[in-house]
Amino acid sequence: DGTELDPPGPDPAPTTTYLHYLDTSTSDSSKQDPKTRHPDARNKAWLNKLRAWKATSYSDKIDNKTLNHMNRPELNRHHFNSAIRSQAMDMTDTAGKRVLQAYCGAFPTRHKLWEQGRSPTPFCAFCPTTFEHMQHWQCQCPQFRKSRTAAHNFIWNNIAKHLTKRSTYNIITETPMRKTLFRVHEAYRSWQPDGMAMDPTSKTAFLLEFTRCSENRHSPALDAIERKDIKYQPLLESLREHNNRWTFELLTFPIGYLGSIPTDTYHRHLATLNVDDKHHDSIMTTTSTAAMVSFSKMATERMAAINTHTDKPKTRSQRPPRRF
Repeated sequence: DGTELDPPGPDPAPTTTYLHYLDTSTSDSSKQDPKTRHPDARNKAWLNKLRAWKATSYSDKIDNKTLNHMNRPELNRHHFNSAIRSQAMDMTDTAGKRVLQAYCGAFPTRHKLWEQGRSPTPFCAFCPTTFEHMQHWQCQCPQFRKSRTAAHNFIWNNIAKHLTKRSTYNIITETPMRKTLFRVHEAYRSWQPDGMAMDPTSKTAFLLEFTRCSENRHSPALDAIERKDIKYQPLLESLREHNNRWTFELLTFPIGYLGSIPTDTYHRHLATLNVDDKHHDSIMTTTSTAAMVSFSKMATERMAAINTHTDKPKTRSQRPPRRF
């Protein structure tokens, strides 16, 4: 059409690819000064650092400043650092990531995704009139009642194991009152506290209760202890009435679903049960780890339940055409 084309220029420089960084035979730059060596060598060193960083565990990547912020005294997370770095009880990197997401308010509940514009509805998939936030599916949603019971038993069994090993009291767990050596009113014979601690010498017995409560900052542990006190007050009165020579009290061990522990309460209860002070921190750390692992397991069960609930079976008309 009469227009002139620009004269051809020199060939473009070859593009550096990812595979080029992995080739150690193309350059001698490793012998040069790091400040003046070829950019490819610097990129290769950066890739090696990246690979080493990816190979480390997730808890080791967390900045100490971030951990200190999450471990502020008012949050009752005194054993957070050691618990999230623990390798016991299936405390995997995935569990650590989920716990940190929840601590930072970034766990992808439907309400959180709806606030970010990533979910069409903020309501629970199983409770259509209730927002799905952390406390709902961890403490209230009826769909996960069995999961909450399993988490409760998993954490309590860890505490009971330590008490049986460390305490001077005789510890029994999950035993109805009719099967104990104490007499009670007929109405309370079927009551079953989480455990009992008994000392026949001093004629002292403690009802042991464990409760897994929310992670709000408005004293959820104290509220949980108060609820347990109100619930078991009739049983304590019946025990005192029918067993005059014995002294009965209630000890409640609360923990947040993310592992926050009221350390003063635990120290006091463990000392009451004659557990040596040197074992207190290890008991609280393993208990906090058990709570984190339970939270991660519930998160896995939640995703499976939501996927099963939302996935509808395809009808014959919806199946893709068969190809030959």
